[in-house]
Amino acid sequence: MTTLYIDEIEVGMARSLTRTITDAEIESFADASGDRNPLHFCDDHAAETVFKGRIAHGILTASLISAVIGERLPGHGAVYLSQTLRFRAPVRPGDEVDVTCTVRAVESEKSRITLDCTCRVGDTVVLDGEATVLAPKRPRDEIDLPASIPAPERHAHRPRIYPPAPRPAAGADARAG
Repeated sequence: MTTLYIDEIEVGMARSLTRTITDAEIESFADASGDRNPLHFCDDHAAETVFKGRIAHGILTASLISAVIGERLPGHGAVYLSQTLRFRAPVRPGDEVDVTCTVRAVESEKSRITLDCTCRVGDTVVLDGEATVLAPKRPRDEIDLPASIPAPERHAHRPRIYPPAPRPAAGADARAG
C-alpha cells in the first residue's frame, strides 16, 4: 500500500497492477453484483454470442482501476469522484489484465487529480477511460511549520467533552431572565 499526498503527485506519474481474471473471481463478482448473465457462466450460450465464448463482467475489469486508485495512486485516503469507461474488447477467464493509471492533471488547490486509465490484455486495449479523484492532503503534523506556529495537538480530531450545562431549578420559568 502506498499513500501519495496531493503535494507529491505530478503529471505523468503512473502506477500499474497485473491481475489474472479467474472463474472464482467471476463467480464472486456475480454474487456481489447479482449479475448472473449466462454470457459469463455458460459455454454453450456464450459460444452463440458475438464474443464466441465466455467473458468476464466488464465492471469486474473496471474494478481493477479502483484497486490502482485505492492502493497505489494516490492510495489510501483517495476518494473517487467520477469515472468514464469505454469497453473496447472482452476479457475472458484466464486473461492477464494489465491496468495502468497515469496522472493527466493535478489541481492542487482542490486536491483533485485526473487520471487516464487503461486496461490491456497483451497488446489489446480492452478498456480505457478517465477518473477524477480527490487525493489526500498531507496531515498537518507532517508539514514543516515555522517555529512560531504551534504544531497541532495529538488526537485533535477527537471532540472536546464539556461538562453538562446546569439545569434550571425545578419549577423555574425557563423564559425568565
